[in-house]
Amino acid sequence: MKGEQINPFNITKAVDFSDQQISDYWVDIQDDGGFAKLTKPLSAMPMLILGGKGSGKTHLMRYLSYSLQKIRHPQSIIDGILADRYLGIYMRCGGLNSGRFQDKGRSPEAWAGIFSYYMDIWLAQIVIGIVRDALRDSSELQAGEAEACSRIWQLFEAQSEAQPETLEQLGKLLNNIQNGIDHQVNNCAITGALDVIIRSTRGKLVFGIPRVVASCFPCLKECLFVFLIDELENLSEEQQKYINTLIREKEPPCSFKVGAKLYGVKTYRTYSADEENKEGSEFETVWLDEWMRSSDRYELFAKRLIAKRLHEYGYLSARMAPIDTAAALLNDWFETYPASKFAQAETKFISEKYKDKERPYFESLLNHLKKAVANRTSPGITSEDDITYAVNCLRCPQYPLLEKLNIFLLYRDWAARRNLKTAAVAIQGDCLLEAVRKVTLL
Repeated sequence: MKGEQINPFNITKAVDFSDQQISDYWVDIQDDGGFAKLTKPLSAMPMLILGGKGSGKTHLMRYLSYSLQKIRHPQSIIDGILADRYLGIYMRCGGLNSGRFQDKGRSPEAWAGIFSYYMDIWLAQIVIGIVRDALRDSSELQAGEAEACSRIWQLFEAQSEAQPETLEQLGKLLNNIQNGIDHQVNNCAITGALDVIIRSTRGKLVFGIPRVVASCFPCLKECLFVFLIDELENLSEEQQKYINTLIREKEPPCSFKVGAKLYGVKTYRTYSADEENKEGSEFETVWLDEWMRSSDRYELFAKRLIAKRLHEYGYLSARMAPIDTAAALLNDWFETYPASKFAQAETKFISEKYKDKERPYFESLLNHLKKAVANRTSPGITSEDDITYAVNCLRCPQYPLLEKLNIFLLYRDWAARRNLKTAAVAIQGDCLLEAVRKVTLL
């Protein structure tokens, strides 16, 4: 409708933004180098970027991607890549529908091999598509394309098709292979057949294609190929082992940034003799929420985010157009609401709504623990009695926010593979101290 006002905060998830919106809504935190210093895009050391829902992981990782590099360097993407010295290869695990690669009468070992191969093919397609797009106006494409295709084709075993001569042909061939795997996987429960021929060793395409590209196209010779793998929490424990193995066995010119929710890392084990990746050796970790909140510029950053969104939707007058000017005025536009009132309102709402029912966050935790006990993946908890004991330690009915915090802390201990019964008791002690402090303040 003409003249209808649009809520600039309607879309809250970065996954729903277009590439242009990711660029338009970007705000850096003005603190000691900002996000570039935090994420170290030129570092060969792999990184886990962990944060709660809405902390900005996806926005940050997409900002590092090739699609956003293209927007930031509209005159020449090649010159832009040369200036950035890295190529961001973004992939979202949420689009995998990873549950397809489980059960259906097949062994976990069989699915692990098929899933790894599928991911290799998918990542290979993304890399080929990016390189083809970046070099489309470069003389280097024509000069090195045939050699690159030949060498990439040699990474495959059992080559039944004709060798592709262009990156476009290679991309179509990879897409056909992926479609064939999709057909087999999606229908195996009905047909009983799962005839997937694995034609490359795990990781051979992921590491081999960037190496060939850097060798055949001189403009990308010094470029770091950074795989940005987002929403790791959507993969099962067995599937995460594949990502962990890539991190452990990485080869130049490749590196990894892996994004996940705070409790989303289910294992650090790899397919390399089942060894675990160790922080500081195989990877480093960024706790995004904690890092932002510890900055004395966090409040300004949050205000600039709001002002930027208002600016992009045309809600700011000319005199307020500068983002920092608008951010400074936000306190005059919004009423301050004491945090204690939020807590009181939530306590009343939760207590009334779930008076005779299990609170949903505990119901979810119970389901996860029961499944983990069945799969023997919950350290320290091996029975229904253990589950009941641990969950009861986390209860604090008069303070729902503390209950949610307790569950979050248990998930964090779980991700670190700590004894969950011991962890639950320690969390209970800290929670009781906090509850007493709240009562004293009241």
